[in-house]
Amino acid sequence: MATKQERQVIREKHPDSWVAVNDGDELVGEVVDATEAWSDQRTNNGQNPERGWYPLLTIGHISEATGYRDDVSELKVHAFGAVLFNEVMRHRPDVGEKVHITYVGTGEAKSRGMNPPEIYRLRVAGRTDQAKRAYDRIDQQGGAARTAPRGAEPEPRLPDMDSEDIPF
Repeated sequence: MATKQERQVIREKHPDSWVAVNDGDELVGEVVDATEAWSDQRTNNGQNPERGWYPLLTIGHISEATGYRDDVSELKVHAFGAVLFNEVMRHRPDVGEKVHITYVGTGEAKSRGMNPPEIYRLRVAGRTDQAKRAYDRIDQQGGAARTAPRGAEPEPRLPDMDSEDIPF
């Protein structure tokens, strides 16, 4: 995990890449290219070389890039960190789609001795199939709801409630 100062140095060394420095940094623009890149940082110290590939997005037509000059025309998003990688792979933004990426900040480590994750949120404008895609992924992973076999006891039914009875 890089400190804010280290991320600022990386941003200055790589002015063509989007590097979030502060919590809440945002990048809003259109995907103009989507390709793959490789990093040894994703291989678990060389243990899993097939895990070295990650999505590399080029964002153009930028309307917001926190911490960058207003006249920046394109920025590359290297999605090799675990959370950003997962966000990009989950949403799979395509060329021509408008994206909004937010650096939320540093999360909590899963266990002692592990690095805390860098949390990102990615949204793709105009998507109307996101729920279907999520449900399809769950189905493909074997998490589909199963119906009770014939003759099995039905699920207990909750009593009808007034909306005033709902505690939230």
